[in-house]
Amino acid sequence: MQSLSAKEYKNAFVNNFPGDVSGDARPRQTPGVLYSKVNPSPVRSPKLLAWSDELAAELGILKPT
Repeated sequence: MQSLSAKEYKNAFVNNFPGDVSGDARPRQTPGVLYSKVNPSPVRSPKLLAWSDELAAELGILKPT
């Protein structure tokens, strides 16, 4: 088992489909692309809202502490 941050993430969706990588987070239409990359906004006090032990075991990840 590994922590989630130690896992290698292969983003096949982003690697195989066209996207808007401008970083513009304003609401807008993005014709011809399937996603728009933006940076997440900071969260003052993040909390884990849900967890599945069964899925975590299948993915080989540990529950964050």
